[in-house]
Amino acid sequence: VSQVEAKMFRHLAIMTILATDNAEHNNILSRLGTLVRKLRKSQGTKVSTPEDDSFIMSVALHAADISSSAKPWRLYSQWSERVCVEFRLQGDMERDLGLPVLPFMDRNSNEPIAGIQSGFIKAICLPLYEKIFELPNTQMEHAKLHILSNLETWGSTAKERRIDPEAREKKKKLLVKKALRKFTSSTKKYQSTE
Repeated sequence: VSQVEAKMFRHLAIMTILATDNAEHNNILSRLGTLVRKLRKSQGTKVSTPEDDSFIMSVALHAADISSSAKPWRLYSQWSERVCVEFRLQGDMERDLGLPVLPFMDRNSNEPIAGIQSGFIKAICLPLYEKIFELPNTQMEHAKLHILSNLETWGSTAKERRIDPEAREKKKKLLVKKALRKFTSSTKKYQSTE
């Protein structure tokens, strides 16, 4: 590997890793929206630049970093628990150092995991994935269905503790069908504009 290639790789690695910082999330969404509009206007012609391609790699790593929300519930719920344990440990360390502790990292907080995860999906995960779904030739419908289903599951967790598992599964299947219909209709609308 030449020095130039090594330098380019290092720059790309740093840029993509920094893109996983949620402090950059709104900037990423804005830039991704601009890129989506640019690609739609091109009507299939390759118009992306090397900078656009590098940016897409950053978006892909950011999406992968928060991808647990886009997995089936049985996997996602396990990762949610792990993340909450990690956050609570970080909160403990921050408290021990005399630093302020964010509510979702504070084990003494009354914030339930369902509230934390629902907020994360609504504020971070879903907006990013919705923009990614707008990119031409993106085939990630399954991810959107899982995100919507997981959001619904978190939203109804407390209520459904009193509902039998068959009713819960039936409700989940109805939500998935509804989301699929909505996605299919928006896809057809987009294809008719091409």
